[in-house]
Order: sequence, then structure tokens, then C-alpha cells
Amino acid sequence: MDLDQSLNLTPGESLLLKDPELARPSDLLKVTFADLLLKKAIKAEVQKKKFIFWTRKEIYVSVGESYSKIKFKLHERVILDHITSSPKELHMMAWDLRKTLERAYRYRDDYLRDPLMWKGYFRAEEGSILWLFPHTKYVLTEKGLEAQDKIWSLLRQAKNLDIWVEENPARAKAYLSVCGANILLLSSKDLEIVKSCSKELEKVEANTSSYYDYYWYDYTWRHNLVDDIEYDQTFDFNFMDFDLPEIDILDSFDSLGSAFDSGFGGDGGGGDGGGGGD
Repeated sequence: MDLDQSLNLTPGESLLLKDPELARPSDLLKVTFADLLLKKAIKAEVQKKKFIFWTRKEIYVSVGESYSKIKFKLHERVILDHITSSPKELHMMAWDLRKTLERAYRYRDDYLRDPLMWKGYFRAEEGSILWLFPHTKYVLTEKGLEAQDKIWSLLRQAKNLDIWVEENPARAKAYLSVCGANILLLSSKDLEIVKSCSKELEKVEANTSSYYDYYWYDYTWRHNLVDDIEYDQTFDFNFMDFDLPEIDILDSFDSLGSAFDSGFGGDGGGGDGGGGGD
């Protein structure tokens, strides 16, 4: 097999295609933010902030080393536009992003779904609610359904990860190499397995094409943070720090979702209908 193609999907795009009707704007935002951390486009650190009678931990974000090295997608750029070289409190970044978006569902619809529709994953269908009110519904095309099937297939394979680590580490490494940053869609239990096995898998040699004929991650990972690397380069497993200190920080990122939601009264509601099958 020849791995000459990729689904070219970020975790945010994958999450929307996986469950078009259930994907919440705040979850799409959080998984995209995590991806940008792993791509080192954003740097995050926890600092202690002292008040008169207590001390509280705050997450500060600033531009990372790859901020200017990658051509980011629209749903990534709208977040990065609110990241500065000077560290900013996470909730303040979320507040600024809210002001830009005005409505939470715009992040899902305008920055993720619409670009995917331009690429042929969704199509718009005109209809009505209760036969009275005009309504546009967005459904998955054949291309979208094919991508969705592959996403679900790869996610289901994660249940074998701990077995592969013990019995077939090359298979485990091939799986993680194909997923790239989309490991962020794995369950917390599966992510713990990734973190625990990362060091030993770094030394494992694996022929990814023995198991897969396509990649899942988006092309920016293939660039490996260098502009002129060709697309036929394989995923650099060693580049991704599977110690994942950023993921540990993300344990506190519920505050990102809540800060993002709070200005809208939840996820904003009122968006156009989600996707579905043909």
C-alpha cells in the first residue's frame, strides 16, 4: 500500500463530521485549541495569581513557535487572531473571541461547517419547519459520509490500543501515526494509554503502510512546522511530545468552554440544522 493521501482533517473538523448534529461549539473550540497547542502555535502555562486572602491558578496563553510558520485553516486562525505575544489570561482570550463571534454557533457554522461545505462534505437543503417557516438544513454528502465512516472506524480501533502496545507495538505506533493530532478525539482512558506508552513506542520501527492506505490528520502536521516540506512526508511521530504537558493543562480547560459559553447563555442555540445522512 502507498500512503499517498490524507483525510486532511483537524480534530475540530473531525469532531463535526463525526457527529454533525451533536457537536457543540464549545467542544469544537476546545479540541481545536488543544490541537493548536500540540502544533505549538499557542503556548500555555499555569501561573499562580495572588489575591489578598488566597492564591488561584490561572492559565496564560501566548503565541507559540509555529504561530507564523503554518498556513492555518479558518477555524484555527480565528482563535489565533486573539493570541498575542504577551501572555494573556485564558478567560480574557475567550471573552475577546466571544465578542468577535457574537454568537457561539457561528464558530461551528461559519468557521467549520461552511468551509467543509465548500470542500464537498456538506450540502444545503431547503425545507421548512411545520410546513410554514423556511429552513436550511445541512446534510453530509457522499464524501462527508465516507469521511464519517473512516473517522468512526479509526475511533473504534482505539479499543485495541492497549493490546497492540503489549502484543504488536508496531501496530500501535502505526495507528497513532495515522491519527496524528486526531488522537484528541479519543476517550480520556485511551489518551491515558497514549501518554503511558509514548516513550517506549518512540523507539519502535513501524511500517505504517502495512496497516493503512491513508492518513487522518491534516496537512499542517506533514509540514512538520517547515514550510517547504513535501506532502509525501510521513507524520513525524517524534515531533509530537507524547508526554503531553499541554494535555495535562487541558484538564483545566473546562474553563475555556465555560468562559466561551457564558457570554452566550450556553452554546448559543438558534443555529442552522446539523448534518445527517443522505
